[in-house]
Amino acid sequence: MDMEKIRQRVLEARAYADGLQDVFFDVKQNYDQQILELLKKQPDHEQNFSTLPKNNRQALILLSPVTKFSGKINRKVFVNFSDFWHQNETNTDVFIMGKTGQAFFTNQFPNQPFENIETLEVTIKKLSLYQKINVFYPRFYNVVTQKPVITNLSGEKSFLQEFNTDASTYETDNKNYLFEPNLDKILNFFELQIFAILFNKTIEESDLAHLGARLTTLEATTQTLEEYTKKLQLQYQKLKRMSDNKKQRQRLAGIHLWK
Repeated sequence: MDMEKIRQRVLEARAYADGLQDVFFDVKQNYDQQILELLKKQPDHEQNFSTLPKNNRQALILLSPVTKFSGKINRKVFVNFSDFWHQNETNTDVFIMGKTGQAFFTNQFPNQPFENIETLEVTIKKLSLYQKINVFYPRFYNVVTQKPVITNLSGEKSFLQEFNTDASTYETDNKNYLFEPNLDKILNFFELQIFAILFNKTIEESDLAHLGARLTTLEATTQTLEEYTKKLQLQYQKLKRMSDNKKQRQRLAGIHLWK
């Protein structure tokens, strides 16, 4: 019932959220282009590709469930996360939601710090300071299929990329827009309000995928238990026959002694 509620809400908002992030990417590209044109005219002008003060660092966010009963998808997401982190360790901070991901990270990187995501409002304020923000989580396709994906929420790339998939598949053409009232205010709205909305939608996507994986895992576990139960029943019947045969032999031996 929980999965069906989240599924309906997520799938209804997914196309809108994907399109919104693509617009974020285009707005950011337009803003970058204006800054570059300004730098050509005024080389001494300060280069700033954001309307917010940034710390020139990258944030890597791992979304995982509280429990471990989601099958192999948690490990797949973490493997992709750790591989990406190894290639981008410099100027990178790690944020992890869920005890499962925290346990994976602590076991594999015991001396590396990370920040636990507890309160979204506080986390979103911290993330607004980062130049690049990449989120790793499983994406729901159906109850049987969930795939690890990476999402860029800071507007540097198009919204979604599956792992082991050509990144060019998700590239969007750079579009030209007319901005009202102006580009600075539009980009600022995306960097503050739209970013928070997209981050919450990403968490809902992750929750839905984990619920789907959990159902699949429970179904597989049920089948395994049923097969194991059948084996135990056969073993019980075999032992019962052996016990009955032993009692029968003892009775026959007793009759022979009485004679």
